Amino acid sequence: MYIKAENSIKLSCRLCAQERFNTIYYLDEVNIVRCDQCGLIQIGNFHASNYLQAYYSRGSGNSGKTYAKFEQQKISRASRFRANYFQRYTTLKSGNILEIGSSEGDFIHELKLRGFDVIGIEPSHAGTLKSSRKGVQVINSLLENVNLPESRFDAVCMFQVMEHFENPKSVFTLLHSKLKRGGYLVIETPDIYSIGSRFEKSPHKLFNKDHITYFSPEQLNNLLTSLGFTKIYSHHYDYDCFRIPFAKTMKKVFAFIIYPEFEGPLKKILGKKINLHYKPTSEVEDYSPNVRKIQDRKKTIF
Repeated sequence: MYIKAENSIKLSCRLCAQERFNTIYYLDEVNIVRCDQCGLIQIGNFHASNYLQAYYSRGSGNSGKTYAKFEQQKISRASRFRANYFQRYTTLKSGNILEIGSSEGDFIHELKLRGFDVIGIEPSHAGTLKSSRKGVQVINSLLENVNLPESRFDAVCMFQVMEHFENPKSVFTLLHSKLKRGGYLVIETPDIYSIGSRFEKSPHKLFNKDHITYFSPEQLNNLLTSLGFTKIYSHHYDYDCFRIPFAKTMKKVFAFIIYPEFEGPLKKILGKKINLHYKPTSEVEDYSPNVRKIQDRKKTIF
């Protein structure tokens, strides 16, 4: 089965540029497709920049003061965690740092406290406003619309952002030109091929309508090395472990030992063993192991 993008515009693979795809899943009205040539899983229609700008400009409400306080604590822990990793593997103690998708500025604020010169780019107006209150400079725009100086930055960071880009190849080419010689690119993104993803309870939890691309670690590495980057370190970790270190990771390790033959929803989808169409949560078949109920978020590539 092959699809054609909306408005009769042919979709090209965002990794290899070929134009033949196989639909592997439907998430409501969204087609999830896999490239026949390189295997990249991606959304099978275009996301225009004006659509993305409008989407990220929407405000997000809080569900209450207690929830907001808990979330802020979690974000603060994540920012310290990321800053520690950043300094450990770049060995930088100062320099010019750019964060793409800086949200409310917590990460670059943490780096600023550690002596770095920082700037962020964030399409959300609310996030930009909160960043300014922290005393960090954030440009309210999409990356593609910002005129950045060449060879300026010692490092560019993006956390849970690259999967939202319509054309990741052009984005990384652009960022390569903005880095100084020997500069660092730091990426954190979901990996639906990870062990943790194999223990999602239902197939539709693997995908997100806002996530345009789903790179495997190998695909991402091949793309970046082809554009002139050299990998110095990569690591998988459980995003929830920002709160409870190693707890869920240990569950997944032991579960994998106990159930080494367990396929998980993605393998079932690619093997055409399940219905391609999205089902409401109440109708979703449970694919977790029978003896132990394990529900974990995706791991990330860092």
